[in-house]
Amino acid sequence: MAGDFCKCCWRRASRRSGKTITVLGAGGAARAVVLKLAQSGARRIFVCNRTRSKAEALAQEFPTQITPCGLDEETLQDCALFLTFW
Repeated sequence: MAGDFCKCCWRRASRRSGKTITVLGAGGAARAVVLKLAQSGARRIFVCNRTRSKAEALAQEFPTQITPCGLDEETLQDCALFLTFW
């Protein structure tokens, strides 16, 4: 299921400049989607979560692509796709 959702998201994101994705949430559903997007070649994925330690734990799995962060201008500046799992 996460794979099909990611394919749809990636097709939408790939039509836009950059390939930066911002995800709100770092729970189970967000994790499945974030990991699939990372494996699919997303350039940069920002993961924002109210518990920063969860976002940091997720970022450990793909440290070159996933960045734990707060929701600010830098996070949204080059965002091709914005997903929320809150």
